[in-house]
Amino acid sequence: MSITPFFYKKRLKVTLSREPFGETPLWDKLPWLGRYDQHPARRNHWYNFTYHTFSEDPGIQSWTKPADMTSVAKLWDPARIGDPILEVAGTKKVSIDMRVLAGASKEIFSLDKPGTITAIRFAMSKADEAAVCDAWIQIRFDGATVPQVEAPLGCFFGVYRTQPSKRIASRFVGCKGSDMYCYLPMPFWRSATVSLLNRGTSSISNLHADLSFVPRDRLPYPKELCAYFHAVYHRESPRTEGHDYRYADLRGQGQIVGHFTYRTNTSMEEDERTYFDDSRTPAVYGEGFEDDHNQGWGLRDLQQAIYGSTASDGGSGAPWRFFTPDLYVFNSHVRHGHQVYGPNSPLGHEGMYQVGNEESVTFLYARERESLIQTDEFDPGNPESEKQHAYRVFGSRQNKKGRWWYDGEENNVLFKLPPISDDGISTDRGSQFRVKIDPSNEGIRIRRRTDKDNNRQLANVYIDGVRVSERPWYNVDFERIFRDIRWYDSDFEIPARYTRGKRNVTIRIDFVSSKLAHWDEFRYWIYSYR
Repeated sequence: MSITPFFYKKRLKVTLSREPFGETPLWDKLPWLGRYDQHPARRNHWYNFTYHTFSEDPGIQSWTKPADMTSVAKLWDPARIGDPILEVAGTKKVSIDMRVLAGASKEIFSLDKPGTITAIRFAMSKADEAAVCDAWIQIRFDGATVPQVEAPLGCFFGVYRTQPSKRIASRFVGCKGSDMYCYLPMPFWRSATVSLLNRGTSSISNLHADLSFVPRDRLPYPKELCAYFHAVYHRESPRTEGHDYRYADLRGQGQIVGHFTYRTNTSMEEDERTYFDDSRTPAVYGEGFEDDHNQGWGLRDLQQAIYGSTASDGGSGAPWRFFTPDLYVFNSHVRHGHQVYGPNSPLGHEGMYQVGNEESVTFLYARERESLIQTDEFDPGNPESEKQHAYRVFGSRQNKKGRWWYDGEENNVLFKLPPISDDGISTDRGSQFRVKIDPSNEGIRIRRRTDKDNNRQLANVYIDGVRVSERPWYNVDFERIFRDIRWYDSDFEIPARYTRGKRNVTIRIDFVSSKLAHWDEFRYWIYSYR
């Protein structure tokens, strides 16, 4: 497993010079330079890659050789987990000892000037630790009616409810002994209030709290470029077989940075499915619950800086992961979750899995205003829509009809929602159409519904006759087709230099290549950034 970013300016190809796990007995001519499916001693392996593309050149050179990563290695050193962060000059600290009666709410800290909370720490007496999951932490920034942070204190800081002595220790949030800490920055621009609500039946007799914050003039976060810190709590007891467990499902703009999850009587092999910006296709599709948390063949107790697990038992326990250097960025909506198996699923494995219980806290930065809005929709294959959008096909035109599913719980083996029917077009040269956009846009996104069976579709895109030079429109290899899961939403980003100030643009698709030697288009959605 590697979490080192590999930057590239044009293309990236990942290969293996030999079979993993030692020598292959029937093959000693290495490296193999032919096609994978023609290897004379091929073995099956699975791999999982997470990649990001940029709408514009960020000015980063292609990876060539390891840079000096000494400082980063120290940051991720497991031996330093839970160590205090390096404080900014001008940091101010506030401490308090308190008692919180059963059913009572206690305001712990109140800040009425702009700044950033850089650290929060709690410590409870041993006698009070039984109430660690009955007390809820609430944080409100800038007078918010609904707290941006609201979760059981123990769940927020990494205490496994079933076995309270088992605790998460990560680089950013967790427990070090009986001390609980959070070092994720929390900027605000008017005020911040930290409260504790005791929802239990016993009073908390001795709670110590520390808060570190930096005034805005010492650590300025521009409001127009930043978002509020959030902690989203979710619990399902029991979970619902066949329906995804959702760590977070919200609208707005922001970035998920990590999650803690606590599972009992659950099983492995529940793939992550995370959707961004209303796409029907999960942008992140995992390879099993334990694999999505950087482990394999079941969870094991492991303490790393940004991932690990405690109280591990197969698929149960308290695993966590921070998405560093992954970028879980959303512009209008995010649905972050995973499959839920049970005694009736998956197909062919009936009786192997349990539904179980799960609760989680997801850490993210978000603001309510969506930055991506839909401005048009075009339906190839629909004569009226083709006329409205001045649609032209270059080369041959073949009318197509699909009646398939997307990846996701809609095609679960327990129940199947009706497949989506759509007419479309395939062409061996490309097409052209005109769409509406927001004249004040900061770039646009084109989303296309296509058929996964036509793998590796590649085309060049032109906006009003100007080629988008940053990249072609290309999809990497799709997962194999099964159970008529064939619909796929493919996104293509257009930088603002092609679109700013325009109300309409003509989009031309010049087809280059694909598995089936044609370009498929069943539906287009046009979005404008604002």
